[in-house]
Amino acid sequence: MHNDLNVRNLISSRLLGAVIGCLAMVFSVTAHSAGEFVDVLDAPSVKMPKASKSMLLDIAKAGDRLVAVGQYGHVVFSDDNGKSWTQAEVPVQSQLNAVYFVNDKKGWVVGQDALILGTVDGGENWTKLHDGYAANSPIHAVIKDAEEKRVAAEYAIDNPDTDDPDELAAIEDAFYEADDLAAVVKKYQTSPLLDVWFKDENEGFAVGAYAQFYHTSDGGKTWESWRDRLDNFEDHNNAILGLKDGSLFVASEKSNYDGAKVKIYRSADFGKTWENITTDFDRSLYGLFYDPASDYVYAVGMSGLVVRSSNRGASWERQPLNLETEFLSFSGVATQGGDIVIVGNNGQFTTGTASSEKLNVFLRKDRVNMTSVVETADGNFVTTGARGINRVSPDGKNLSKDK
Repeated sequence: MHNDLNVRNLISSRLLGAVIGCLAMVFSVTAHSAGEFVDVLDAPSVKMPKASKSMLLDIAKAGDRLVAVGQYGHVVFSDDNGKSWTQAEVPVQSQLNAVYFVNDKKGWVVGQDALILGTVDGGENWTKLHDGYAANSPIHAVIKDAEEKRVAAEYAIDNPDTDDPDELAAIEDAFYEADDLAAVVKKYQTSPLLDVWFKDENEGFAVGAYAQFYHTSDGGKTWESWRDRLDNFEDHNNAILGLKDGSLFVASEKSNYDGAKVKIYRSADFGKTWENITTDFDRSLYGLFYDPASDYVYAVGMSGLVVRSSNRGASWERQPLNLETEFLSFSGVATQGGDIVIVGNNGQFTTGTASSEKLNVFLRKDRVNMTSVVETADGNFVTTGARGINRVSPDGKNLSKDK
């Protein structure tokens, strides 16, 4: 029996919960019949007539199709700009946190227990590619390596080859670091992956809680841990974004020590090498998006934080809002018309452009928590969140009721 860690938790997930850091453990089993329990990683998602109104956490475009994912292994797709939705065939009941498509057919989903799913038919049918307990998971090697280093460091403390106080202190420090690392990586099997991005049909990346960072070069069939490529000991990697020019960005949780500033990791060569950029901001970041009209890269996070970079992440500046808020911003999108739209909790629907002196915050009357947003072909938007799918106008108001 595995554990299901709801890290994105505003309401027990990314929603009322991308406050990543308030982690809750619940048993992840499902009853198939009286007295019989099956792990959610082994039980197919149940078809539900109102799946599109259950808690959904992310949405992406697969060509002209929209695909949304969320709780209970729900994946729903729409071919009419979000007016009607069909539930997909999914082999798990685990919470699904993020979805990405590289074209109209091939896509990937990440979720709890280091889960990764793949599709080759535009999201109608999904296959499990990885979870934290799979025999071929790189997590096993990461845990083994960390434990071996912990044992070696413990031996060095018990059998020092020096009497020098400074050297003894260094040996002790090395043990505590190795012991902490071993404790961190042991959480990987039950911890969530929070975002995914693919360069093409073969090469992709997945990031998640406790500095998880994985890479594949075969479309997700096998994965390797790249956690050592980022200077991140245990902070959550909340989001990843890639651009065609080779730029990659990972937005992270702010560390807990006094005076800590949030970090954004950047690469200029599709992840081969990385640079750690410490920003001036003391709030965690949850989402990343790119605005081609201005060539800005945006990151959004706690307390309505919206920051942007004009130099591919070398430096970041804050774009102010017209309303002081402690609300969380989860996701954003650049529109075809050159605007940007950002959504978050408590009905936050923020709009503007890169040239706006201040972005405009509209608070919806229903105060619905929204976790992601896409622009549709008809010029409107579809959001996901606590109440599932919402179709909204460019000013953030609900459109007519849909199926």
